Amino acid sequence: ITTTVNPTGAINADTISDIKFKAPRVNAARNRAVTANDYKALIEQNFAEAESVVVYGGENNIPPKFGKVIISLKPFDGFTISQSTKDAILSSVLQDKRVMAVIPEFVDPDFFFVNLVVNVGYNDKLTSLTSDDIKNLTISTVDSYFQNDLQGFDLDFNKSKLINNILNSTSSINSVIILIKLQKRNSLTLNDVNTFRGDDAINFDNGIQPGTIKSSRFFVLTDNVSTLSFMTDIPDTNPPSDTGTGTLVIKNATNDAILDNDVGNVVYSTGIINIGEFTPTSLPNTVSDFRMTASVQESFHNINANRNQILVRDRTTEDESIGRSAGLTVNVTKI
Repeated sequence: ITTTVNPTGAINADTISDIKFKAPRVNAARNRAVTANDYKALIEQNFAEAESVVVYGGENNIPPKFGKVIISLKPFDGFTISQSTKDAILSSVLQDKRVMAVIPEFVDPDFFFVNLVVNVGYNDKLTSLTSDDIKNLTISTVDSYFQNDLQGFDLDFNKSKLINNILNSTSSINSVIILIKLQKRNSLTLNDVNTFRGDDAINFDNGIQPGTIKSSRFFVLTDNVSTLSFMTDIPDTNPPSDTGTGTLVIKNATNDAILDNDVGNVVYSTGIINIGEFTPTSLPNTVSDFRMTASVQESFHNINANRNQILVRDRTTEDESIGRSAGLTVNVTKI
């Protein structure tokens, strides 16, 4: 047999531990969907293309959706499940098994992109590894942590565990300091008014540090001139307060001049950003989305993933021309 095209979307057979975990829930469901666990078990039993499934009552949604059960699926490839697949699950898996008074509703996963700066100190007398070797080993350890520990729903980022993994990767590493940022991504409608507020607000769901919010770049018209711009925050108090608020402004990306001194607001303790009306006219080349990035307050460095949230590593390549920082930066120092 000669392979001409590699398959996509295929998965390995369940392991013994997978079967031990899933089988009792499938048996408990008794081929009917009443509780959230019933829905999850039925979908996992009949839809193998989902890497992770989460189901929760609409009363736990933000904002609440009473009388509904919320379903979110993460595929093995890509970020979302197609609408045709969602319709097929409703009609072939759930339709005859669900309680009539409860309406299933699919929502896409809410991805939080984790941006890291990792500062590593090592003793070169204890190893033959070079600084570049230590850097590559650290990158590999970070990748393994996200791959093995954060590939689905209800999986939290544990800063201490990642630090221990890096320290244990070689005995020559004797210090690790990690700085954490979160990034949310959204689409923009060009040459039209865009807003992100209320139910559509950008929600980091974690405390963020005042003065650290920065968006990717976009063009706006200023005195009929197309101007490359970005959003940032200015704390409302001096000194800034982690429990206080800030005002969103639009700045000229070339000279930092303020173009709009009040385009929205942020509550730092919750990470909720409301953006009022702004009209982007275009995006820089290679840019297809609108990104907001902010440093996480130290007390939130263990990041919880709730409801349909999934934490993934930010794999952005640094490109200052479009206002993007590297998703992972590793600095190595001999100590």
